[in-house]
Amino acid sequence: MDAVLASVVAVVGTLMGSWVTYSFQRRSADRADRVRGQELLRREQLVAFSAFIGILMEYRKNLYLRWRLRDEAAPEEQRVRERDETYRLRAEAAHTLARLHLVCDDAALSGGDQPPECAQLFAACGGSG
Repeated sequence: MDAVLASVVAVVGTLMGSWVTYSFQRRSADRADRVRGQELLRREQLVAFSAFIGILMEYRKNLYLRWRLRDEAAPEEQRVRERDETYRLRAEAAHTLARLHLVCDDAALSGGDQPPECAQLFAACGGSG
Protein backbone atom coordinates (compact mmCIF):
# COMPACT_ATOMS: atom_id res chain seq x y z
CA MET A 1 0.00 0.00 0.00
CA ASP A 2 2.87 2.33 0.78
CA ALA A 3 4.34 1.69 -2.66
CA VAL A 4 1.05 2.62 -4.38
CA LEU A 5 0.74 5.80 -2.30
CA ALA A 6 4.34 6.72 -3.10
CA SER A 7 3.70 6.12 -6.82
CA VAL A 8 0.54 8.26 -6.76
CA VAL A 9 2.37 11.07 -4.95
CA ALA A 10 5.23 10.82 -7.44
CA VAL A 11 2.86 10.96 -10.43
CA VAL A 12 0.87 13.87 -8.95
CA GLY A 13 4.10 15.70 -8.11
CA THR A 14 5.40 15.18 -11.64
CA LEU A 15 2.13 16.42 -13.16
CA MET A 16 2.09 19.49 -10.89
CA GLY A 17 5.72 20.22 -11.74
CA SER A 18 4.96 19.95 -15.44
CA TRP A 19 1.95 22.23 -15.08
CA VAL A 20 3.94 24.85 -13.14
CA THR A 21 6.76 24.72 -15.71
CA TYR A 22 4.22 25.11 -18.53
CA SER A 23 2.64 28.11 -16.77
CA PHE A 24 5.95 29.88 -16.33
CA GLN A 25 7.06 29.17 -19.88
CA ARG A 26 3.75 30.41 -21.24
CA ARG A 27 4.00 33.65 -19.24
CA SER A 28 7.56 34.12 -20.39
CA ALA A 29 6.62 33.54 -24.03
CA ASP A 30 3.64 35.94 -23.74
CA ARG A 31 5.87 38.60 -22.20
CA ALA A 32 8.48 38.12 -24.94
CA ASP A 33 5.79 38.44 -27.63
CA ARG A 34 4.44 41.60 -26.01
CA VAL A 35 7.91 43.16 -25.78
CA ARG A 36 8.67 42.19 -29.39
CA GLY A 37 5.39 43.78 -30.53
CA GLN A 38 6.09 46.96 -28.59
CA GLU A 39 9.58 47.19 -30.06
CA LEU A 40 8.22 46.67 -33.56
CA LEU A 41 5.62 49.40 -33.01
CA ARG A 42 8.30 51.72 -31.62
CA ARG A 43 10.44 51.18 -34.73
CA GLU A 44 7.43 51.86 -36.98
CA GLN A 45 6.71 55.05 -35.06
CA LEU A 46 10.33 56.21 -35.36
CA VAL A 47 10.28 55.59 -39.10
CA ALA A 48 6.97 57.42 -39.47
CA PHE A 49 8.07 60.40 -37.38
CA SER A 50 11.41 60.59 -39.20
CA ALA A 51 9.68 60.56 -42.57
CA PHE A 52 7.20 63.22 -41.42
CA ILE A 53 9.92 65.51 -40.07
CA GLY A 54 12.03 65.02 -43.19
CA ILE A 55 9.21 65.89 -45.57
CA LEU A 56 8.22 68.90 -43.47
CA MET A 57 11.78 70.22 -43.65
CA GLU A 58 11.75 69.82 -47.45
CA TYR A 59 8.33 71.49 -47.58
CA ARG A 60 9.54 74.40 -45.48
CA LYS A 61 12.66 74.80 -47.63
CA ASN A 62 10.52 74.78 -50.77
CA LEU A 63 8.16 77.41 -49.35
CA TYR A 64 11.14 79.62 -48.56
CA LEU A 65 12.48 79.12 -52.10
CA ARG A 66 9.09 80.05 -53.57
CA TRP A 67 9.00 83.18 -51.46
CA ARG A 68 12.48 84.16 -52.65
CA LEU A 69 11.56 83.48 -56.28
CA ARG A 70 8.48 85.67 -55.96
CA ASP A 71 10.44 88.36 -54.13
CA GLU A 72 13.21 88.34 -56.75
CA ALA A 73 10.74 88.27 -59.67
CA ALA A 74 12.10 85.00 -61.06
CA PRO A 75 10.91 83.67 -64.43
CA GLU A 76 7.36 82.34 -64.44
CA GLU A 77 8.47 78.89 -65.60
CA GLN A 78 10.68 78.43 -62.56
CA ARG A 79 7.97 79.70 -60.21
CA VAL A 80 5.45 77.26 -61.70
CA ARG A 81 7.91 74.40 -61.30
CA GLU A 82 8.45 75.27 -57.62
CA ARG A 83 4.71 75.67 -57.06
CA ASP A 84 4.15 72.18 -58.43
CA GLU A 85 6.91 70.89 -56.16
CA THR A 86 5.19 72.57 -53.21
CA TYR A 87 1.95 70.80 -54.03
CA ARG A 88 3.77 67.48 -54.31
CA LEU A 89 5.54 67.99 -50.99
CA ARG A 90 2.31 69.01 -49.28
CA ALA A 91 0.60 65.87 -50.56
CA GLU A 92 3.51 63.77 -49.36
CA ALA A 93 3.37 65.48 -45.95
CA ALA A 94 -0.34 64.70 -45.71
CA HIS A 95 0.43 61.09 -46.60
CA THR A 96 3.09 60.77 -43.90
CA LEU A 97 0.77 62.46 -41.41
CA ALA A 98 -1.89 59.86 -42.20
CA ARG A 99 0.71 57.16 -41.60
CA LEU A 100 1.49 58.75 -38.23
CA HIS A 101 -2.18 58.54 -37.34
CA LEU A 102 -2.11 54.83 -38.17
CA VAL A 103 0.90 53.94 -36.01
CA CYS A 104 0.24 56.31 -33.11
CA ASP A 105 -2.72 56.39 -30.82
CA ASP A 106 -1.62 59.62 -29.16
CA ALA A 107 -4.40 62.14 -28.51
CA ALA A 108 -2.17 64.98 -29.73
CA LEU A 109 -2.07 63.44 -33.19
CA SER A 110 -5.75 62.67 -33.34
CA GLY A 111 -6.83 66.23 -32.58
CA GLY A 112 -6.89 66.12 -28.78
CA ASP A 113 -4.66 68.27 -26.62
CA GLN A 114 -2.18 69.52 -29.17
CA PRO A 115 -0.30 72.81 -28.98
CA PRO A 116 -1.40 75.53 -31.41
CA GLU A 117 1.85 75.14 -33.40
CA CYS A 118 1.00 71.50 -34.13
CA ALA A 119 -2.53 72.40 -35.16
CA GLN A 120 -1.19 74.99 -37.61
CA LEU A 121 1.40 72.57 -38.94
CA PHE A 122 -1.14 69.78 -39.45
CA ALA A 123 -3.60 72.20 -41.06
CA ALA A 124 -0.87 73.38 -43.45
CA CYS A 125 -0.31 69.75 -44.47
CA GLY A 126 -3.99 69.20 -45.13
CA GLY A 127 -4.58 67.30 -41.89
CA SER A 128 -7.30 67.94 -39.40
CA GLY A 129 -6.50 69.22 -36.00
